[in-house]
Amino acid sequence: ALITACPLLSAAFDIDLLVQGDVPTCLAVLHYTLLEASPAFTKQVSANRPSLSFLTDERFVSQSFRALRELFDYRTRGQSPPMFLSVDQFCERRVQLVCDVMALAATQ
Repeated sequence: ALITACPLLSAAFDIDLLVQGDVPTCLAVLHYTLLEASPAFTKQVSANRPSLSFLTDERFVSQSFRALRELFDYRTRGQSPPMFLSVDQFCERRVQLVCDVMALAATQ
């Protein structure tokens, strides 16, 4: 399902690590989806907001969550940036969030 959602995903990222909820891989896919995958989506996310580039991981996740909430009324189901970045926990939620963001980008 992940590969059909974004064909370039399998070429650019290790799908096995993504499915396992690997934090660096999920961050990289989230970054790619928000800032590179779709020019229209990137423009919408970036408009009238501070840049999501060159931020610490926690700040990037925090600003991403805020943009998703404000623009698309997307709620992260009780997941905070520290939870998203937690290596040992919340893998399923992390993967679900990444899939949701990819679906949002695909519809824009």
